[in-house]
Amino acid sequence: MPAKPSHNPNDLSFPKILDNSDDTSNFSCGKKEIDEFIQKQAFSFQQQRLGITYLFHQGADLVGFATLCMGHINKHKIAAHDRLTQHVNSYPALLIGQLGVCNGQQGEGVGTYICDFCFDRAIRLSQRVGCRFLVVDALESAVKFYSKYGFTLAPKQEKEKQKLMFLDITKRQPTPGGQPTDV
Repeated sequence: MPAKPSHNPNDLSFPKILDNSDDTSNFSCGKKEIDEFIQKQAFSFQQQRLGITYLFHQGADLVGFATLCMGHINKHKIAAHDRLTQHVNSYPALLIGQLGVCNGQQGEGVGTYICDFCFDRAIRLSQRVGCRFLVVDALESAVKFYSKYGFTLAPKQEKEKQKLMFLDITKRQPTPGGQPTDV
């Protein structure tokens, strides 16, 4: 039985790293490419160390996921006023490679909760290795969501299917109460 929409994303379980015992075959967010990734490709992607997928459950139901991997953002892809003063061609980043929220939970705060988790990972990573930005190649339908969260749309994205967006992790405050720290 699908999860009933929760108006409290804190009802979600602590995120779990995908493993071969997880059944993701029924996950549906309404975007074919995202659904196919979590259903058919995520575990193989993870085995090849291309990204780690975190699963978010409400009870026994998978209600969302995020796949994170290392990335960078070329300084020439962002507006001059957003560039750093260091003379480097790219800035280290944590990439949200995929993010999906099941149809029944969209608009209920689950996506924001997952972004908070990703932001927390970027902050923690930045304390151990260089990481200044959280980046995502957003589908057109998700640009408004990411903008509301605080991501900036890179210039000249009009013709791109996926829109490069970035968040300077030093310019956003962690969510009150923070995120769990064990993953």
